[in-house]
Amino acid sequence: MASEKGKYDEVQIVKMAPARAVAFSCVDTEPEDKAYFPVKDWIVANGLEGTMRMFGFNTKPYPSADNPEYGFGFCATIPEGADIPEPLYEMKLPGGLYAVLSGSAYTNDPSYGWKKVRELCNDNEWEWEYDGDRQGFEEHIDRADGKAPFIIPILFPVKRK
Repeated sequence: MASEKGKYDEVQIVKMAPARAVAFSCVDTEPEDKAYFPVKDWIVANGLEGTMRMFGFNTKPYPSADNPEYGFGFCATIPEGADIPEPLYEMKLPGGLYAVLSGSAYTNDPSYGWKKVRELCNDNEWEWEYDGDRQGFEEHIDRADGKAPFIIPILFPVKRK
């Protein structure tokens, strides 16, 4: 008998540990690369590529139809005790439960992933709800196959309804 894919199969609930991170944020009409490279370059210069996780996130001002400029930041987990030079800054990731929407589920288009997050959170049958006390993230995972620059799972904080 063939099994049918459930409507929640592409979402996995994970518990993230709290972490220390190095971060950089930018406000621009296209701030993603401008926020990414200062963090990535510092990680590479300090030999931390194999130990870190890289996350992108929205910052104020949030994207809107009224303003072409918006804020975006990147952070990468780092060990305690690592010195962070300016203009980079320290960020504390609180950990907790996150729903993860795999990059393969939405062909690496973060806007589709966030649309799916809104659909899930508006679904009365889903046992989870968005936890607005914590930040949502786009994890950026380098690909070794060269097909695309990243695999980008969406991680959004959840709590049981």
